[in-house]
Amino acid sequence: MLSRKNLLRSVPLALAAVTALTLTGCGSDSASDESTPDASLSAGDLNVQFNGDEPPTLTLPADKPDLAETKITVVAKGDGATVGPNDQVTLEYQGTSWDTGEIFDQSYGRAPATFAPSQVIPGFAQALVGQQVGSKVLAEIPPKDAYGPAGSGSELAGQTLVFLVDIKSVN
Repeated sequence: MLSRKNLLRSVPLALAAVTALTLTGCGSDSASDESTPDASLSAGDLNVQFNGDEPPTLTLPADKPDLAETKITVVAKGDGATVGPNDQVTLEYQGTSWDTGEIFDQSYGRAPATFAPSQVIPGFAQALVGQQVGSKVLAEIPPKDAYGPAGSGSELAGQTLVFLVDIKSVN
């Protein structure tokens, strides 16, 4: 049995130990507190960050490129099945007009979209076919592979488009 004198000495030690354990348990690794992108790309002034199930972030340079062809960049390569031209692909996407800087359509905040590459504009189809499930892709699409030249009926006609695509599954 502890004497009163030893008991009084033990209490501050016990309190110090409990305090240290509590602070250690409540502490956190600073890296885990920050929202880190699961995939990102920086190319000049163009920056892309995919953030899990949250909408990706895209920063476009002020100067729009003069694209002759669709430019596809794999931000993160998946390791699943390969997308074919007639497959049904489930994905998250975000479409931005390079001309206005505005997002014109996205699946984020709704539900993932499912369609075949043959059902979308040619530049978007190019971003899908040949990619693997799990891939995150950036597609820079000139008007000829999007909605055609200005005056061809679509409000996006004549505009260069940027799509961010996160391929979830293929059937």
